[in-house]
Amino acid sequence: MWINQIPGYLLMVAHLCILNQFVYSQKKGPLYSAQNLTCITHNLDNVICTWTTDAEDDSKLTYKFCYNVSSSKPQCSFIKEKKATFALIIFDPVQIEITTFNSSEEGGNPLAKNTFVLSEKDILLVPLMPHIHSLTSDYIADTSILEWYDGGSVFQYQIDFSWQIQILRKDPMEEIALETYNNTSVGSKDTLLRWEWTSDLPFNCTTHYFRIRCFLNEKNFAGRKMWSEWSPLVNISGSTGKVPKMYPLDKVVTVGSNVTFCCVYGSGYTFSSMNYASCKTLKCEIAPLTNWSKTISVQNVISGPSGDINGWCKVRKEEEDKNFITGTVLFVGYPPSVPQNLSCETQNFKEIACHWEEERFTLLCGSRKTQYALFEGNSGKNISCASPRCKYYYCNFTTQKDQTEYNFTLHASNHLGQTEASLLIDIRHRVYPHTPTDLRVSSVTSATFRLSFSLPGNFKETKLQCQVQISNGTSQEERNVLLNDSGNSRYTILVDKLHPFTKYNFRVRCATPKPFFWKWSDWSMKKTHTTQQARKCI
Repeated sequence: MWINQIPGYLLMVAHLCILNQFVYSQKKGPLYSAQNLTCITHNLDNVICTWTTDAEDDSKLTYKFCYNVSSSKPQCSFIKEKKATFALIIFDPVQIEITTFNSSEEGGNPLAKNTFVLSEKDILLVPLMPHIHSLTSDYIADTSILEWYDGGSVFQYQIDFSWQIQILRKDPMEEIALETYNNTSVGSKDTLLRWEWTSDLPFNCTTHYFRIRCFLNEKNFAGRKMWSEWSPLVNISGSTGKVPKMYPLDKVVTVGSNVTFCCVYGSGYTFSSMNYASCKTLKCEIAPLTNWSKTISVQNVISGPSGDINGWCKVRKEEEDKNFITGTVLFVGYPPSVPQNLSCETQNFKEIACHWEEERFTLLCGSRKTQYALFEGNSGKNISCASPRCKYYYCNFTTQKDQTEYNFTLHASNHLGQTEASLLIDIRHRVYPHTPTDLRVSSVTSATFRLSFSLPGNFKETKLQCQVQISNGTSQEERNVLLNDSGNSRYTILVDKLHPFTKYNFRVRCATPKPFFWKWSDWSMKKTHTTQQARKCI
C-alpha cells in the first residue's frame, strides 16, 4: 500500500536542512509573499511543490500557481493550500509564479507575487513511504520473514531500488540491526519482495520491531535523492511472562556458537539468579533486557557427555514468598558431514543396497540425529533410510523394471544443516551375489561328481561365473565355470578329473563374469565328498 501524500517529516527536513540549497526566492518577500519553495517528486512523473508565507493567519488566502517551460504558455490554477502539482519536465528549467490573493477578492488586486526558476537539480527525489505487507515468525528457529510490495507500478520503466530494514527491541527501543536489500527490477508493476532474518536473541525474550524505507538509485536524475520515510512499525511479540520461562527452549546449536539465554517473568516476581552449566569455567555476563527479563550470554558453547547442557533461572514469587526455578536444555553438536565412501551394489537384481560412512559423529542423538534419504534421479523415487546400526549406515532401494543405470543422491540432514553425496552406477557392474548355500553332491563316476547349490537372483543380463575350490589334503585348485541363469536359483556343476576313492573338500563362490565383474561372493561352507572306487580291469 502506498500513501499519496508528502510525508510531514520531509517538510521539516526541507525547512531545516535544505533551505540553503533549495530556496529559489532571491530575497524574503513581503508578509504574504510565497517563499521557501520546496519541490519533490515521488515517481519521476509528477512534481509536488510546497511553500510558506510569513502571514500569521493564512486561512483567508488564495494562491494562483502558474508554471511554464521556456516560451510556452503558462499553465495556471487557483488553490487554497500552499501546495501544487505539475508534470516533471527534465532538461529545461521551469518558471514558477505564485500570486497571493485575499480569498474574498480572488482575481482582484494581488497581495504579493513571487517568481522562481526551478531546474531539475532543484527537485528532490523521495520515494513514497512503503508499507509492510506481512511479517511471519518462527519461534523455534527464531527466524522471521518480512514481505512488502516494491511499488513499481508508479514507474513507467525499470529503475534500481535499495531498501533498508531496521530491527529494534528492548524498552526503550534500540536498533539492533540495519540490513540492506537491493532490488533492480522495479517498474511497471507491483512485486512482492521477501526478506528473511534470524535473531541472535529468542523472540520469546522480548518484542522485536521491524520497519523499512526505500531509496531510488536513478543515475540519470540530476536532483538530490533522499530515503523515503520509515514505514509504520510491525512487531513479533515476546512472551508475557505470566509463568516464568527460560529461552531458548531445547534449541540445537553448533559447537562453538555464541548463545544468549533469557529469563522472562511477569509482575509479582523478583529476579534472583541465572546460570548455565559451562559458566562454571567461563565468565557469563547477566544483563537486563526489560523490566521483566534478564539475559545471560555464553561464548563458544561446548557439548556435554550426551550432547546436551542445562541452563536455569531462579525467581521469587513475592506474594507466596517462594522461589520458582525454570530452565532449558541446549543441544550442542555438528551439522552432518558429506557421506564418505558411498557404494551401491546388488546381490540379486531385485534390491540395491547402498552403504556409506559418517566422517564425524554429530554428537546429536534421538530425534536430533542425522536423517538420511536416498533419491534416484532416473526413476524420481525417494526413500527414507533406516537408522544406522553400530555406525553401519545403509539404505535399500528396490530395482526398477527395465532400468540398469541408477543415479543416486544421498541426502543427510539434521537441525544444523544438510549435505549430500552422489553416485552413478550401472547395476550390472555392481553385482555382489549371495553366498551359495545348500550344497549337494552326487557321484557320477570314480573321477566325476555332480555339485549343485542354491543362489537366489536373476542373472539373465549378465550370466554367472562360479569358482569351485577343490582340495584333497595334499593339493588345492580352483576351477571357474560359466553358468546361464537357471530360472529357479538352483545351479549344477559337473566336477571331473578327480582321483578315485579320494576324500575331497570343496566350496563355491560366484560372481558376474567380465565385462560386468565387480566382486566375488563369500565362500560357501565346505562340503566333504569321497569319490567312488575305480572298477578293476578284468
